Amino acid sequence: MPATEPPQLKDEYEFVRRWKSPLAKKGSSWKGKLRFGLSSTFTTRFCGTPHEVRNVPRFSYSDPKYAPSRPRFIRDTALTVLLCYLILDAMDEGADPAMVHEYFSEQNIPFFRRFHDISGNEILMRASGGIGVILGLMCSQGGFYNLFALISNVLGLSAPKDWPPFYGSPLEAYSLRRFWG
Repeated sequence: MPATEPPQLKDEYEFVRRWKSPLAKKGSSWKGKLRFGLSSTFTTRFCGTPHEVRNVPRFSYSDPKYAPSRPRFIRDTALTVLLCYLILDAMDEGADPAMVHEYFSEQNIPFFRRFHDISGNEILMRASGGIGVILGLMCSQGGFYNLFALISNVLGLSAPKDWPPFYGSPLEAYSLRRFWG
């Protein structure tokens, strides 16, 4: 009995063949090849293609086809990058090593075994530390995404429609299924 490839491999080969096709065209300019290479490298969600990832956030939920103009997109993205940088800088500046050592040291890891010894300040610090981690991740991941979006749009290598919002609305994440959906 001859060995056959699993169906998903054929789809992956087809996917790679389609994405390489603009590079194989004769007469393609170096700028076109560069644009294709950068877009396929940085656009991991494959927006606007048949292979687009499910549940990519939209610029507008009332009009899914809406994409902002290039000047508006550049302005909003630059402000987002600046805001992310300022938040991360403020978080770094506000970090107190003595407080981190006091509340987040290795002996303070067990929570329920030490529940009778835990102070209100430690609970407050743990909660604010969790919020800080979430905010830090959102600002670093979203900040880099928006920085790449800004650079590629300023250089004219991509259009705003190629860079939908990195995160969806937090108001849409009211259950675990909606959060991960």
